[in-house]
Amino acid sequence: MTMVEVREMLFWCSILNLGLLILMFLTILSAGKWICRVHAKLWGLPEEEVRLSIYRAMATYKMLVFILCVVPYAALRIIA
Repeated sequence: MTMVEVREMLFWCSILNLGLLILMFLTILSAGKWICRVHAKLWGLPEEEVRLSIYRAMATYKMLVFILCVVPYAALRIIA
């Protein structure tokens, strides 16, 4: 793969992952109480703990997207 191909791949990977992150945020924003209630019953946990777990998972996903997709893409844009 050439550097241009890698840069394009990272660009589309970033776009898709950030789109998924926005979709998750909008889903939690619109149906968060229902989602937490369902998962709390499913796992037998308090709703607050489920909510915290969801936010932690989203934060971890966001960090991974930035570290593995956005930052390498920006670095390749700077050097190329």
